[in-house]
Amino acid sequence: SVMLSHPTLRDWLLGRRPGEATRFLCDVRTGHAAIAFSLARQRRAIKSEKVLDLVHHTLKANLLKNMEQPGGQCSYRDVQAAFISLATEDISAALSCPRNIFTPFLKVSRVLLLAGADPNHVTTILERCPLLGVFSHLGNREMVHLLLDYCADVNGANSLGRTALSLASAAGHEDVVLLLLQAGAQVNRVDNEEQCALVVAAREGHRLVVELLCGQDWVEDRKSVV
Repeated sequence: SVMLSHPTLRDWLLGRRPGEATRFLCDVRTGHAAIAFSLARQRRAIKSEKVLDLVHHTLKANLLKNMEQPGGQCSYRDVQAAFISLATEDISAALSCPRNIFTPFLKVSRVLLLAGADPNHVTTILERCPLLGVFSHLGNREMVHLLLDYCADVNGANSLGRTALSLASAAGHEDVVLLLLQAGAQVNRVDNEEQCALVVAAREGHRLVVELLCGQDWVEDRKSVV
């Protein structure tokens, strides 16, 4: 058999010029919707990576968008989130799976959080570090901002007592450090080794982070000490 594969064929299937015949014209949203419904109807539990696919195809298909009514109490995005939460058993596991940590898609993560994913979910990496600490360590400012918008604990720590501020400072991510400080991160909190974010940043040689931390209000707070 012979298969015709060329970019112009895809363009022809998805759109036509005014006045051209519409035979074989396709709507990609229908395909995305079919995949989303197929994933949602599986009898067995959906794996975390498949949940990400479910959200992706739901967004691409604009599922349930026609249900939104002007002046209604519930937006179609809320209905989409409810649909996704009912299709999976552990929505937080999808948010913290390796694929979404190292190659995160902001829109998918936002839907997962809206569907009930825990912004303080503890991962299996970086010594059982919460999500905020992982993305702070990786320097992903957009994901850090998103988690903070959904009330992630800015002072949550891993099993070594290292907070998101300490992890971001150790990696030298100045923009993330500033964002965490603006969100109320405790600058004088220390880890299990009695080291604060300033000490960690200085040890790693991140001068700009050190200058930023030195400019903060270092009021003694006994509650900030682990």
